[in-house]
Amino acid sequence: MRLKKGNKLKGHNPAENPLLIIIILVCAAFFFFRFSTAGIIVAAISALFFLLPFYLILGYFGFAVEERLVFGYFLGLGLFSAIAYYVGFLVGSLRLAAIITFIMLTALGFYLNRRTKLKCS
Repeated sequence: MRLKKGNKLKGHNPAENPLLIIIILVCAAFFFFRFSTAGIIVAAISALFFLLPFYLILGYFGFAVEERLVFGYFLGLGLFSAIAYYVGFLVGSLRLAAIITFIMLTALGFYLNRRTKLKCS
């Protein structure tokens, strides 16, 4: 569902959803108590690499915030790893391939979100 400027659906802003904030805090507490500070750092970096690009891409298709988080994480686990693996063959370094893949997918997500905003206004 596409919205024009000024219209706002409840639940599309992650900060307005208390259940989402509670889930994030419980996950952060689990990683902190189980793995200490390193656990929170690893969880944050994995969320950044696996979740952010597909969260942005799924926003183009009009998914709700919770759906984008869940689907984005699992798509990120599968597709991000596969794309980085094959880009690694081209560049010769898996670390560089992961960075290139992250930049490509995040740029695609920003492009699709910008395209949506231009189409709606």
